[in-house]
Amino acid sequence: MVHNRALNEVSKEIRVASILPSKSQDVTSDILEVTVHHVPLDDQHFNPEYRAWRDSHDAKDRLGWYKARGQLSPLDGDMDRYTWGDFVALSYEWSSPENQRMIRFNGVDIYVRYNLEAALRAIRNRGILGRGAHLWVDALCINQADNTEKDHEVPRMGDIYSHAADVLIWLGSENLDVRPALDFLSQLSPCWDRTDTTKLKSILPQVLESTPVGIWKLLCDFARLSYWMRTWVLQEICKGTSEMEVLYADKMVKWLDIYHAAAFFNIPRSDDEIGNIVSSILQQYPEHWNEANRVVQPTYPYFLRISNTELLRRKGTEPDMMKLLTFTRHKQAQQPRDKIYGLLGLMEPEIATKIEPHYESDVSDDAVFEDFARTWIRCQKSLEVLGQCSHSDSPSWVPHLHNKYRHLLAASEPRYNASAQVEAKANFSEDGLTLLCEGLLIDTVQSVTTSFLYAHNENNASLPSSASQQFGTNNLNCAYPNQAAQREALWRTIVGNRNLIGQTAPEGYASMLSPRTLKDPDMENWMSLSSNFHVAGRPLISYFQGEGNRGSQAGCLSILRRGFRLFSSVWSRAASTGASDSKTESNSADTSRAEVLPIFTEAVTRVTRFAWSRRLMTTETGLLGMGPEEARPGDIVAVLFGCSFPVLLRPTGRGTYRLVKPCYVHGLMEGEAIQEYEEAKQVEEAGQVLSKRADASFTVWTNTDCTGTGDTYSLSGDGAKGNFPSARRSIRLSGVANGFHLTMYSAVNQGGIKDPRLNEGNINQCWHAGTNPWLSYGLFNDN
Repeated sequence: MVHNRALNEVSKEIRVASILPSKSQDVTSDILEVTVHHVPLDDQHFNPEYRAWRDSHDAKDRLGWYKARGQLSPLDGDMDRYTWGDFVALSYEWSSPENQRMIRFNGVDIYVRYNLEAALRAIRNRGILGRGAHLWVDALCINQADNTEKDHEVPRMGDIYSHAADVLIWLGSENLDVRPALDFLSQLSPCWDRTDTTKLKSILPQVLESTPVGIWKLLCDFARLSYWMRTWVLQEICKGTSEMEVLYADKMVKWLDIYHAAAFFNIPRSDDEIGNIVSSILQQYPEHWNEANRVVQPTYPYFLRISNTELLRRKGTEPDMMKLLTFTRHKQAQQPRDKIYGLLGLMEPEIATKIEPHYESDVSDDAVFEDFARTWIRCQKSLEVLGQCSHSDSPSWVPHLHNKYRHLLAASEPRYNASAQVEAKANFSEDGLTLLCEGLLIDTVQSVTTSFLYAHNENNASLPSSASQQFGTNNLNCAYPNQAAQREALWRTIVGNRNLIGQTAPEGYASMLSPRTLKDPDMENWMSLSSNFHVAGRPLISYFQGEGNRGSQAGCLSILRRGFRLFSSVWSRAASTGASDSKTESNSADTSRAEVLPIFTEAVTRVTRFAWSRRLMTTETGLLGMGPEEARPGDIVAVLFGCSFPVLLRPTGRGTYRLVKPCYVHGLMEGEAIQEYEEAKQVEEAGQVLSKRADASFTVWTNTDCTGTGDTYSLSGDGAKGNFPSARRSIRLSGVANGFHLTMYSAVNQGGIKDPRLNEGNINQCWHAGTNPWLSYGLFNDN
């Protein structure tokens, strides 16, 4: 593409395109002619009337200027804001480079991608473009062959879109069968007035009566158009006004009409008047109601992304970088680094100004992601970026955004508060590749269930074969004070303690701990695959069979005091030891709206959305959590300063850790560990054990080789002892405090033969009982 000269940075110059009128009677196949020229975008070139209006109003409210002059929208206006005219910014999908069409660009015939040519042809006579306004489109107005210019212009794109009269959205024209969906949305346009719901009650029934039930599938197809999967879409739409026009082939619909449909046809919410009205009207038309539930509910994430985009547009910028990345993680980009660059216009300036785009071939995408993570951590004094990372990344503290990812929280959910808003204490090694940070080592994972699956999830095939395996040993320990607290910990854990809109899960969710839950095929399958999994000495399934409502916690060793170790974590760039995470955000466990459902059904629905691909896990002291598919026994549960969620760390054996992934652990999500740590007042040097720590943890087996399912115990204090329920013949010590030793006895109540005596030097070794099996145990101070 030929550009005669570089852009003038002083006057904030941009290039704009003009689509010339057709010289042929055949406007569907003539060669499009486009001219491009330079214009200044600085404030000095506003026309006097517009400048005066900006000086007395919100400068960002360009729509207000048009409305004050009786114009319905910027695209229908006839008043230029600049001395040189005005321009519209195009938002579109680049499409495949293999399918190209010829246009005449400044008198030279060049080839552009098919979708751009189709967009230019569709809009050349539309609104102010047909009256002489210019067009800004990245493929034509940025010299794509000049990486230096791209590096400079990409950070400006958010500013360019916000300075346009408005944004014009071109969805494409590939699937013409989708067009009735736009007609349907346009018919409903008057319905969404919150001040007058009589329109909704009148118009929606009329539209439903005249519309085939197949419209719901077309709406789903519309929500899944490839345009919505573009990374750059979020920034472009968020810089437009509420009057943006959306074009698909020869159809047009307003942006807000799409948003309203995405919001109110997705999942009605009990406290939303319009949502309730929509739901009640749909139920009066059973064919529509049944079809909408059949095809819309499984695709709720696609509607959710559209409605979330509008919510972000109203904010303008998003200070929560975690939300931004969660919004776009699943989206596509020409280059992986665009996952960062496509968000610059939405980031807080403190971060955005420190990120310099690099499109040179000698700068890798991995280097871009590393630089971004370092910038985030340093500027925000936060480790929230770890919510986008996994052990399959290298380094594991860097989010490799081109990989699919299963987030702990969806973008619309409020954060947890595990670190009680304590600022991150983080730095980097001299080469910048190793993250040094501080936090609390809480506990060690002892056992994990199989991964939870639900039958209709299209991403089940992406999970590794290990998802159907259970790992670890039976847990006998209780970290919660009584049976009621244990049951509450279980049901809150498997829903992440959130309801369908991200609020704290209501008490009614406890109803899932009943035999009714096992009638759900997905829950029944999970229980069947995890039949040998124990929680606090009981089979997991027993909590759903009504057995957890009565009796004592027999067989459960109560460990009410957890051990926290202050640590300085070193995360190295060691090679990954696990398979790549292939989960997708489209299954994030939330919606932007709570369902109008019986509380039991709502609870089970929340389980399927939150627990998919995750494993229920127990720790050595009996904590309950939901970890990722990659969670394994031996992983360390940690709360890091500056991180709102606990994480799993995997020791490398070299004094460093690799991040596995974030996790949910009941009793750690709202700053409980930080509070206990601060109250302990015995903080010593990094790595030292606080006085609350259990002094020994071990697993025993009935066989002689420490294989299969064993029972794990944790002991605290000199003289801690007990009897085994039956003979044990092998033991593996997983931890013992300095100055303590563990002794096995061949008779109950610490009688008979004493052998072996185990201390720190015997950790992780397998010992067998020989001819005298063990019936009891005791922990003693060496002194």
